[in-house]
Amino acid sequence: RFHYIVTRDMQTSYQTSLCGAVRAGRAFLGWSQSDLARQAGLSLPTITRMEGASVDPRHETVHKIFSVFRLAGLSVSVLDDGSVQMMFSPPTLVRVPL
Repeated sequence: RFHYIVTRDMQTSYQTSLCGAVRAGRAFLGWSQSDLARQAGLSLPTITRMEGASVDPRHETVHKIFSVFRLAGLSVSVLDDGSVQMMFSPPTLVRVPL
């Protein structure tokens, strides 16, 4: 089990914390920016801009990224204080008789 929290302080914006969490989650999963873009159905420039915190990410974009993270076993939550919490639980494989 993996647990990671990005905290928000006076000098770190919510946007920066969120983008850092996406970058950390992608790195934890061993995915390149291209891998994340492909998995989430987004363009590579979108991922690059988001991770660089050069844009305020749209809700739909964040939802797509968090959804593919969840499928890979990585749960991301934005807490009330603006910090971002990430937890990893490997996906469970179900055996189906042939």
